[in-house]
Amino acid sequence: MPDAKTAITQNGTVVARSEFLWVNEQYGLVPCAPYDNHFIYESTAPGTSSFMCTCGSVAVVKTHEFKYLLVCLQHATYGVHATGENIWI
Repeated sequence: MPDAKTAITQNGTVVARSEFLWVNEQYGLVPCAPYDNHFIYESTAPGTSSFMCTCGSVAVVKTHEFKYLLVCLQHATYGVHATGENIWI
């Protein structure tokens, strides 16, 4: 399966994959988890989290070996995306 580069959110907004996203002054520029079938994006839609996964889940900053990583909360918690896919690069 090829890497997803863009996606259309549930509200019809086109979003693009980024390797890193600026979180805030505390975390700075944080790398996004390298999923091949979904990706993390910055959301500006009202009523959503600042960071979302294209599977529909909220994305969160996770600490891993003294580094930060933006991950899909659904995948980090249950091992699968909200769409049921568990593929990793």
